[in-house]
Amino acid sequence: MVGLPASRRRHMPRSLRLSRENSRRVQKLEAALSDLQEGKTTYFSITKLTSIKSLCRDEACRKAYCAYLASLVTEHIQTAAKDKNSEDVCNLAQEAGVAISNIANATDNSEILAQKTLSRLSKFQNEYRKLRWSTVRIITNNDLLILETILQSMLSQTDTAAAYAYHATRNYVERYNPHYGTGLIPESIPMLKAVVQFWKRYDSP
Repeated sequence: MVGLPASRRRHMPRSLRLSRENSRRVQKLEAALSDLQEGKTTYFSITKLTSIKSLCRDEACRKAYCAYLASLVTEHIQTAAKDKNSEDVCNLAQEAGVAISNIANATDNSEILAQKTLSRLSKFQNEYRKLRWSTVRIITNNDLLILETILQSMLSQTDTAAAYAYHATRNYVERYNPHYGTGLIPESIPMLKAVVQFWKRYDSP
């Protein structure tokens, strides 16, 4: 497994270790990644990622993981800016990245600032459409949705926070291809690899 760049390692609490049960969960994620990389399969159900909920029950692990995931997303937004992201999107993503990092590092007034950023993210994609018996939110930028969900995780309590971390991961990793369907597919490999790399550092001697 290739090591994480230094810019990513700063989000890793060095003193924390995975429990035996969580170590097995990470190993299963790594096995799924290997199967996709080696072409042994082209599809896993997205439920394969539900182990993220258990991994994120520890608050320190969850906050470090969310900060790491946010750094990946904000970097992607900045990289793709010239192609599809407006200046407003880039600025909002940068603001969210700072807010998430501040919570992870427990800086002064971090939660108050994060709540304000979360409100701006929610309002940025605030269009809803009625479809038969339900109302659906229209999402035009998945990266901003991931950052919004990460902030919800950072500002919530244990069980709800872990669920938000799972949904952020799902939105980050899940892909669609008409040949395979929607789930963990070959197009998911780079994102799933990034997720596994984070947790493998906890599982390393």
